[in-house]
Amino acid sequence: MPEAPLREISVDRDSVCMADDVDPHAARVHIRADAPVGALLDAALRACPLAAIAGGRATWIVRASGRGIAVIAQQWRRPRLLVPEEARVADLLPGDDDALHLAYWCQADPMAVFDALHTGRPLPDRHGRAGR
Repeated sequence: MPEAPLREISVDRDSVCMADDVDPHAARVHIRADAPVGALLDAALRACPLAAIAGGRATWIVRASGRGIAVIAQQWRRPRLLVPEEARVADLLPGDDDALHLAYWCQADPMAVFDALHTGRPLPDRHGRAGR
Protein backbone atom coordinates (compact mmCIF):
# COMPACT_ATOMS: atom_id res chain seq x y z
CA MET A 1 0.00 0.00 0.00
CA PRO A 2 1.49 3.40 -0.94
CA GLU A 3 2.29 5.93 1.75
CA ALA A 4 -0.19 8.74 2.30
CA PRO A 5 0.92 12.04 0.82
CA LEU A 6 2.83 14.48 2.97
CA ARG A 7 0.83 17.60 3.83
CA GLU A 8 2.20 21.02 4.70
CA ILE A 9 0.06 22.59 7.43
CA SER A 10 0.40 26.17 8.61
CA VAL A 11 0.04 26.69 12.34
CA ASP A 12 -0.43 29.98 14.15
CA ARG A 13 -1.70 31.13 17.51
CA ASP A 14 -3.09 34.27 19.03
CA SER A 15 -0.81 36.55 21.00
CA VAL A 16 -1.36 36.77 24.73
CA CYS A 17 0.13 40.26 25.16
CA MET A 18 2.13 42.86 23.23
CA ALA A 19 5.46 41.40 24.34
CA ASP A 20 4.37 38.06 22.87
CA ASP A 21 4.45 39.69 19.41
CA VAL A 22 8.23 40.27 19.51
CA ASP A 23 8.85 36.96 17.74
CA PRO A 24 6.44 35.52 15.17
CA HIS A 25 4.70 32.29 16.12
CA ALA A 26 3.48 31.19 12.69
CA ALA A 27 5.05 27.94 11.59
CA ARG A 28 4.64 25.10 9.11
CA VAL A 29 4.58 21.39 9.84
CA HIS A 30 4.86 18.48 7.45
CA ILE A 31 2.74 15.48 8.30
CA ARG A 32 1.20 12.56 6.46
CA ALA A 33 -2.45 12.89 5.43
CA ASP A 34 -3.30 9.68 7.30
CA ALA A 35 -1.68 10.78 10.59
CA PRO A 36 -4.10 10.81 13.56
CA VAL A 37 -5.30 14.02 15.18
CA GLY A 38 -3.02 13.44 18.21
CA ALA A 39 0.08 13.40 16.00
CA LEU A 40 -1.11 16.58 14.28
CA LEU A 41 -1.56 18.36 17.62
CA ASP A 42 1.85 17.17 18.86
CA ALA A 43 3.57 18.44 15.70
CA ALA A 44 1.67 21.74 15.81
CA LEU A 45 2.56 22.41 19.45
CA ARG A 46 6.24 21.62 18.84
CA ALA A 47 6.32 24.03 15.90
CA CYS A 48 4.19 26.73 17.51
CA PRO A 49 4.59 26.51 21.30
CA LEU A 50 1.89 28.08 23.43
CA ALA A 51 2.74 30.96 25.72
CA ALA A 52 2.78 30.09 29.42
CA ILE A 53 0.54 32.38 31.43
CA ALA A 54 1.33 33.54 34.96
CA GLY A 55 -1.03 31.75 37.28
CA GLY A 56 -1.10 28.67 35.04
CA ARG A 57 -4.68 28.95 33.80
CA ALA A 58 -4.65 29.64 30.05
CA THR A 59 -7.27 28.12 27.73
CA TRP A 60 -6.79 27.57 23.98
CA ILE A 61 -9.17 26.40 21.25
CA VAL A 62 -7.57 24.51 18.37
CA ARG A 63 -9.41 25.15 15.10
CA ALA A 64 -8.99 23.32 11.80
CA SER A 65 -10.87 24.75 8.81
CA GLY A 66 -12.69 27.03 11.29
CA ARG A 67 -13.99 24.08 13.34
CA GLY A 68 -12.99 23.45 16.95
CA ILE A 69 -11.11 20.15 17.15
CA ALA A 70 -9.61 20.38 20.65
CA VAL A 71 -9.34 22.46 23.80
CA ILE A 72 -5.99 22.90 25.51
CA ALA A 73 -5.66 24.15 29.06
CA GLN A 74 -2.36 25.06 30.66
CA GLN A 75 -3.47 23.17 33.77
CA TRP A 76 -4.35 19.97 31.84
CA ARG A 77 -1.81 17.29 31.00
CA ARG A 78 -3.08 16.87 27.42
CA PRO A 79 -5.61 18.40 25.01
CA ARG A 80 -9.24 17.29 25.12
CA LEU A 81 -10.42 16.30 21.67
CA LEU A 82 -13.68 17.44 20.13
CA VAL A 83 -13.21 14.96 17.28
CA PRO A 84 -12.72 11.20 17.43
CA GLU A 85 -9.18 10.03 18.27
CA GLU A 86 -9.11 8.13 15.00
CA ALA A 87 -9.75 11.30 12.94
CA ARG A 88 -6.98 11.82 10.40
CA VAL A 89 -5.31 14.94 9.04
CA ALA A 90 -7.11 14.46 5.72
CA ASP A 91 -10.46 14.35 7.57
CA LEU A 92 -9.79 17.54 9.52
CA LEU A 93 -8.08 19.53 6.78
CA PRO A 94 -9.65 18.56 3.46
CA GLY A 95 -7.04 20.46 1.44
CA ASP A 96 -8.70 23.77 0.68
CA ASP A 97 -7.52 25.29 3.98
CA ASP A 98 -4.43 23.59 5.38
CA ALA A 99 -4.19 25.65 8.55
CA LEU A 100 -4.55 25.18 12.28
CA HIS A 101 -5.25 28.17 14.48
CA LEU A 102 -4.85 28.18 18.25
CA ALA A 103 -7.23 30.77 19.68
CA TYR A 104 -6.33 32.13 23.12
CA TRP A 105 -9.44 32.06 25.29
CA CYS A 106 -7.74 33.82 28.20
CA GLN A 107 -8.46 32.29 31.60
CA ALA A 108 -11.98 31.09 30.76
CA ASP A 109 -12.90 27.80 32.41
CA PRO A 110 -11.57 25.21 29.94
CA MET A 111 -14.34 22.71 30.75
CA ALA A 112 -16.98 25.36 30.03
CA VAL A 113 -15.24 26.10 26.70
CA PHE A 114 -15.03 22.38 25.89
CA ASP A 115 -18.68 21.77 26.82
CA ALA A 116 -19.86 24.74 24.73
CA LEU A 117 -17.94 23.57 21.67
CA HIS A 118 -19.04 19.97 22.20
CA THR A 119 -22.74 20.83 22.49
CA GLY A 120 -22.87 23.76 20.05
CA ARG A 121 -23.77 26.30 22.74
CA PRO A 122 -22.25 29.81 22.68
CA LEU A 123 -18.70 30.01 24.00
CA PRO A 124 -18.15 31.60 27.40
CA ASP A 125 -16.70 35.08 27.13
CA ARG A 126 -12.95 34.85 27.06
CA HIS A 127 -12.67 37.72 29.57
CA GLY A 128 -15.24 36.38 32.03
CA ARG A 129 -18.13 38.65 31.01
CA ALA A 130 -21.59 37.18 30.37
CA GLY A 131 -22.61 36.25 26.81
CA ARG A 132 -20.77 35.85 23.49
